[in-house]
Amino acid sequence: MALPNICYRNIHLGKSLIDIKQGKLNQTEFISHWSKIKNLDKKLFNEYKKKVAELWKLKNNFTWEILDNKGINIYEGASFNNLLELIADDYEN
Repeated sequence: MALPNICYRNIHLGKSLIDIKQGKLNQTEFISHWSKIKNLDKKLFNEYKKKVAELWKLKNNFTWEILDNKGINIYEGASFNNLLELIADDYEN
């Protein structure tokens, strides 16, 4: 099932925060939508953002692989952050 762009952005918080800084995404609209889909007060967004950042740091302690259907690593040597950027770029194109 395809998600509307604003919903998709709530799944990929890091990329969304980068886009907010670059002026590609309206922060007020983003946080309002986050509040609506999470059914949480907007004031809790910063707390949520901190939890996501901690999880991201934890995930970066591991070596990640993306394998094709033959078991070949298609992103050899990429960090978790690199993988997220590649996935986000694929989504936008």
